[in-house]
Amino acid sequence: MTTATLPIKGLALVGVGAFLAASSATMSLYMAPQLVKTPLDVDSATVATGTATLLDTEALVQGVSKVDRDVPIRVLQQVTVEEPSDSNKITMQSAVLLQRDDRPGERGTVNATVDRFTADRRTAMPMDDPIGSIQKYDDQPADEVTHDGLSLKFPFDVEKRSYPYFDTTTRRSQDVQFDGETNINGLDVYRFVQDIAPFDTGGKLSLPASYWGIDGDEEILMHRFYKARRELLVEPTTGAIVFGKQAVHQYYGRTANDPSAVTIVEMSPELDAATVDEQVQRAVESKRLIDWAETYGPVLLGLAGLSAFALGVGVCCRPRPPGPSSLNSDGPAPGDRGDDMQQQATERTLS
Repeated sequence: MTTATLPIKGLALVGVGAFLAASSATMSLYMAPQLVKTPLDVDSATVATGTATLLDTEALVQGVSKVDRDVPIRVLQQVTVEEPSDSNKITMQSAVLLQRDDRPGERGTVNATVDRFTADRRTAMPMDDPIGSIQKYDDQPADEVTHDGLSLKFPFDVEKRSYPYFDTTTRRSQDVQFDGETNINGLDVYRFVQDIAPFDTGGKLSLPASYWGIDGDEEILMHRFYKARRELLVEPTTGAIVFGKQAVHQYYGRTANDPSAVTIVEMSPELDAATVDEQVQRAVESKRLIDWAETYGPVLLGLAGLSAFALGVGVCCRPRPPGPSSLNSDGPAPGDRGDDMQQQATERTLS
């Protein structure tokens, strides 16, 4: 390396260091916030399975009150992104179908629900505009329903506290409580639990006492009640729900604690292994991207930039060794000095 190239290379290193430092700041201030948003390409299908106790609606229509036990069931959920959605908000639609696997086709459909709401892409909290909706029957329009709690996912950077969580059956929110930390498929997660006490859904059915298995012939009005216990496992960085199960009991009764209550559906489905594996993998990938954008990437770029900058400054400030011109200007060259001494000796001899 020649002395002339040292300042150039030093300035180049300083420039590289400044660029890397700026890239570090850009990644932290711009790229990371873009990742800490619910993506607009959500399109996921989940499957939960289990067994259930079900009121046989086909038998009920024929005047027979019959409850089937240990019925194999499947809960299918399809979540998609709808309009309006933009850089700040996202409209999500959840279509849920409960099927009994012992009956083919439409005969196996127990119930279906389509839930739609618009939420903040960062906090996951619902927005009032547009108002959400819930549809339960194909031949009837959806009901407008205000959503006032989390649904489908938690906010990013989940805290160890309670959150309002929306229930589509009660159509209102109730706190889901933090219940400790655990691990699923190698992923550290938070556990949240929600208990919903018996709730009168507003549904009513009046039938002769014999239909309900009660002595007498008088008409008895039964109210439809619902209670549930929900458990969710949440990856805290992304707010993704990677596992869920819920114990649900809907029944007809004159009161919430009616000893003659007739079960409509009682089940505790859980996400199957394939669904859990897929949910965990998605959460791991999202968490990795966020960690790199928020922490690892900026730190590594910052350190590399600082090192390049310091090295460049060091190169620029390094003392330059004297060049050939400087050596000549300080005195005669060795050969010239010898000629002078010889000339002086000759002059002394002649004199």
